[in-house]
Amino acid sequence: MNNFATDNYFQDIGLDALQIGDQTRFYAAGNVFELANRQFQLVPASDYPAGIFALHSAEVVMVNNVIHDAAGNGIDAPGLLNSCISNNVVSGCGGCGIGLFLGYDGQRQSKGVTVVGNTVTDNVRWRLSSFVGGITIAGGTPSDVRIAGNTVTDTQAEETQAYGIQVCEKTQVTRLIIDRDNHLAGNRMGEMIGTGEGSHPAVGASTLH
Repeated sequence: MNNFATDNYFQDIGLDALQIGDQTRFYAAGNVFELANRQFQLVPASDYPAGIFALHSAEVVMVNNVIHDAAGNGIDAPGLLNSCISNNVVSGCGGCGIGLFLGYDGQRQSKGVTVVGNTVTDNVRWRLSSFVGGITIAGGTPSDVRIAGNTVTDTQAEETQAYGIQVCEKTQVTRLIIDRDNHLAGNRMGEMIGTGEGSHPAVGASTLH
């Protein structure tokens, strides 16, 4: 409770660079992650390490971090509650840039999470990744998620990040708000895809269905 990691520099780490579990009021700010070991190009695994991995935690703040080239998801958050992911820069990761997921126990749902003001670019570099959006919501019945003011793009000559925002199949999300001030452009297949009750597409985006 009330732990923190601020202003650290992480480089070329094989496992999750910053991992927390069962934390309350954890604060991660101003950290820089340069993780270009390219494991997703070398090893055909189904799960790769993240820049920040936050498992079954609540009231977490992740702000002003820079994450480059994590082998897995940039920010990987199973079962995250009442938390804020804001003003981070996430690029070149093997999986999605920012992911909200069902808890590993199959029971804990993501709920009450705000994803705001992040810059998410050129992710999903591992071609077998299941999570193909810059921002991805997957698994279970997440609720009360707000996505606002993010820039989610792919600027590569050959795009790898399929969607700006992805809600994965069979994910029954409710009270998902996608504000109109997100900038979603240049992704390989489209701006948004998924399913979700109460979802509001951003301006010019494909409608969630």
